[in-house]
Amino acid sequence: MPADLRTNAQASPHVSGQIYAVMELLVTLLLGMLIGHVYVYTHLEQHDFLQTYIWPSILTVLTFGYLNYRSKLYDVQKLSRFLTFSSAAVGNLVGAFLIVALIGLAIGAADEFSRLWFGVWLCSSVVAVWTLRAAAARVFSSQAVQGAISRRAAIFGTDAPLRRAVEALGMPDSGVRIAGIFGPTRDSDQTGVVTARDGGLAELIDFGQRNDVDTVIIALPPSQRRHLEDMLSELSVLPAEIKLLPDIETHMVPFRGISSLAQVQFIDLQQKPISGWGHMMKAVEDYVLASIATVLLAPFLLLVAAAVKLDSPGPVFFKQKRHGLNNQVITVFKFRTMHVQSEGQGFRQATRNDNRVTRVGRILRRLSIDELPQLFNVLRGEMSIVGPRPHAVEQNAAYAGLLPMYNNRHRVKPGITGWAQVNDFRGPTFTVEAMNKRLEYDLYYIENWSILFDISIIAATPFIGLVHKNAV
Repeated sequence: MPADLRTNAQASPHVSGQIYAVMELLVTLLLGMLIGHVYVYTHLEQHDFLQTYIWPSILTVLTFGYLNYRSKLYDVQKLSRFLTFSSAAVGNLVGAFLIVALIGLAIGAADEFSRLWFGVWLCSSVVAVWTLRAAAARVFSSQAVQGAISRRAAIFGTDAPLRRAVEALGMPDSGVRIAGIFGPTRDSDQTGVVTARDGGLAELIDFGQRNDVDTVIIALPPSQRRHLEDMLSELSVLPAEIKLLPDIETHMVPFRGISSLAQVQFIDLQQKPISGWGHMMKAVEDYVLASIATVLLAPFLLLVAAAVKLDSPGPVFFKQKRHGLNNQVITVFKFRTMHVQSEGQGFRQATRNDNRVTRVGRILRRLSIDELPQLFNVLRGEMSIVGPRPHAVEQNAAYAGLLPMYNNRHRVKPGITGWAQVNDFRGPTFTVEAMNKRLEYDLYYIENWSILFDISIIAATPFIGLVHKNAV
């Protein structure tokens, strides 16, 4: 099963909060329907109850969910603390009901609905939300103590700030599991809590690329603040949020907001890309679209496979090692477009009129049909429909040393199509300037991702991204 769909609560506290959110909103909606059926349908004998009442019910529930999402009340840490945050959730619930009531009054639709139904639904929903959150706090706090639901954090620091971070995050009910402790040196400095570190910054980055790390926490004393900007540049290759323990001046670093872990305030330096609900929506988008496309294109894919096989000896598919999410190496599938001996001679970008390309391969490359087998990579959870295009391992190694932000492309899954591709940056890149322009579009996509953004790229691909003058 692809990693996106695995239920691994230890590695994905976001998913646990999302599951609770769906349950809370569904219970609230069903309560409204049940009370409406008993009172409006049965007692008032209003038999068109469902079609009349369903829209204000859905609007109320969606408003409630939106207010909770904005308040981060589906965060597992907040769900674990009933007394602190349950009243805020109830306040959002009441606020959602008031907003919908005001909308009804403003458009003159309030008289169409039973006030008794609305009031009873509100009261019963308050009780339901209160009860659900009490149960959730019991479950999540217990699982946090057991380590079943936790956010994996790596700490980079030294001296008193490191002590403070480790003491706070090391508490049994913190909801955070310290995956590793790293520091600027390998000395024997005793923190009072930590007796050994796992290495320096390079080791932290290597660790983060080999393991699931949700958060990187920087806990350094003021004397080492001059290194912070360079550290952030190097750490930005990781698909993790980066937080700073605010014991130092921060005018030289980006400020993304303030958040808390284990009741300790941190300064957010980098947000985890496509996280929370976005991560789940992106996964659903990928698997649904890839499944539909694979089924619909199956006859065409078989015809292309036959053409490749008949045109020249060799396998139908060409497999190439490329870097995926978090710089992990994946095997990408393409229809073979070159003679076998040419494709096995190491990486060399194809050029126009390249004699290594077969007759059928030239057509496939021109129309980007050779990329269609990457639908299987999407179904395997290694790629997305939309994202930065994956480059060969040798190409990545070359450009990573020339462009400082190059590896930041790997903070999300690579895609079959992308923002750079529909903006004329497709095909071979023989110069650093050309790759830098593609990189700018890739990083823009990562920072500004949304489902609508993906849809616009997918819609533009058949007209701009498939047939292009740069294709060879």
